[in-house]
Amino acid sequence: MNKTFKRTTATLALIIGVYLVLPPSISEAATRIDLANSASFGVLGASGVTNTGATVVSGTAGSFVGVAAGSSITGFPPGLSGGLHSNDALAIAGQSSASTAYLAATSQPSSSYPLAAGTLTPGAYAIGTAASLTGTLTLNGNGDPNAVFVFTAVDSLTTAGASIVQLTNGAQACNVFWQVTSSATLGTNSTFVGHIDALISVTATTGATIRGSLMARTGAVTLDTNTIINDACAPVAVVPAGSPAQASRIDSISPSQCVVSGPNAVTINGVFPETITGITINGASAVAGSWVQSNLKVVLTSSLLGNGTNSIQVYNGSLPILAAQTFTCTAAAEPVVVPVVVPVVPVVVVPATGTLHVIKVVNNSYGGTATPADFTLWLRHHGQDVAGSPALGVGGVGRTYVLAPGTYVLGEEDSVIFPNYISSFKIVGENNGTIVLAAGEDLTVIQYNNELPPLMAPVTTVTPPAAVTPTETGGLLPKTSTPWFNLLFIGIAIMVVGGVALGLKRSPKI
Repeated sequence: MNKTFKRTTATLALIIGVYLVLPPSISEAATRIDLANSASFGVLGASGVTNTGATVVSGTAGSFVGVAAGSSITGFPPGLSGGLHSNDALAIAGQSSASTAYLAATSQPSSSYPLAAGTLTPGAYAIGTAASLTGTLTLNGNGDPNAVFVFTAVDSLTTAGASIVQLTNGAQACNVFWQVTSSATLGTNSTFVGHIDALISVTATTGATIRGSLMARTGAVTLDTNTIINDACAPVAVVPAGSPAQASRIDSISPSQCVVSGPNAVTINGVFPETITGITINGASAVAGSWVQSNLKVVLTSSLLGNGTNSIQVYNGSLPILAAQTFTCTAAAEPVVVPVVVPVVPVVVVPATGTLHVIKVVNNSYGGTATPADFTLWLRHHGQDVAGSPALGVGGVGRTYVLAPGTYVLGEEDSVIFPNYISSFKIVGENNGTIVLAAGEDLTVIQYNNELPPLMAPVTTVTPPAAVTPTETGGLLPKTSTPWFNLLFIGIAIMVVGGVALGLKRSPKI
């Protein structure tokens, strides 16, 4: 074998090796799909919504269950936290926004990719006809919490039983969108991520878990003992101008099994050159000193982890967020714990941040159709917008901000579409109008928009004609039927009789 052939073979092997380790980008850049009025719906059907079993719909973006233009919603218990909306103004507006989002996804340039297990970076993908997933598909955000994934299916979308779509390295479910030109079916006990916008129908079979939402434009949504978590995007830290770029990132979290109660030892794998001063799990702060950091991993022991979806964020100070990751824990066998009496030394931990919930409430008192998402709110600290502000209003549990202690100002941009509303806000549990957030405090602020009554029709003032003074032609005698006339008559009679009697008395005798 000659040397030239050997060199060519070695070069080819090197190229193939690099390709396997660092696959080339196969996607077009994707633009985030604005769900607008449909963002508050975890489930939105057209002809109907049918549920079997104990389905749970929740999430910070909204947990509404709705249908329009149909009206049938069956199988949900009374008092559902997000509320049922049967062909009302909210459901109709949601369907309109779902149609707009569907077209926006269709118009995005995309690269052809046959749906299969593996790892994808952010972008727009055309997953072909009758797309089907078996195994695990990982969506890698490359450390960017704003990374967007858009998938378009020419026909149907099907996932196999126990198949998994998962997020890694900062990717968020709120930025994943699936446009399906026919119907979508999610397999038994499968795990799925993203917002499905199907032209006909969506079916989630027994035990399927969805982090996102299910929308059907012309047909029905069918559910069976499902868990649907429709979360809004987590606030993205704003790095002040001139600050060095953050190099920390999270690649994976292990193990995948967690005990339902009690502490879990979790390894956060990645790169961590900056010093980690805080870790939050599902929005709650881990106890200071409960983790050990090295350059390639952080080992955390915490009782905050639970069965299901968990979100972990690491901080260097209160801001900025160095890295974020979500992962799913499956329940592990509970260990047998032998009680050991150990002297407990109280440790006082002062959280470095506080939590502020902003809830938008719209009162359509005079037939209006405005929704919380029709108004844009801003939250500022010393005149600067905080991370995630401005943002559309969110009803239900509202929008959550994790902030440094201080004084904040909540305001609202004027609405061009709904100008006939007056705004006000209330701090729950307090009587003052200043939002002062302390470390470790949990405040809720409700921003109201009350519809004003329609303007009254102008009142026309009619000037009466000038009064006409009657011409007098002579006096009138008292009416003879009055008491005054009777007294006058009696008086005259007495005078006459008296005069005659006096005259007779004085007359000389003859």
